[in-house]
Amino acid sequence: MTAFEDGTTELPDDRLLVRVTELKRVLFTQDIRFRVLAETWQIEGKLRRLAQFSKE
Repeated sequence: MTAFEDGTTELPDDRLLVRVTELKRVLFTQDIRFRVLAETWQIEGKLRRLAQFSKE
């Protein structure tokens, strides 16, 4: 699925990261800022909490 197909081409990085986590999808990007955001969230445990929340 692409961001275009999902209707999320205009989402800011943080919202997009939440979206792919909810969908349990992998995101491919060349945007280094996105990588920094994802790594920060992973270190803080934010991604784990989002994944647990989306299971409920």
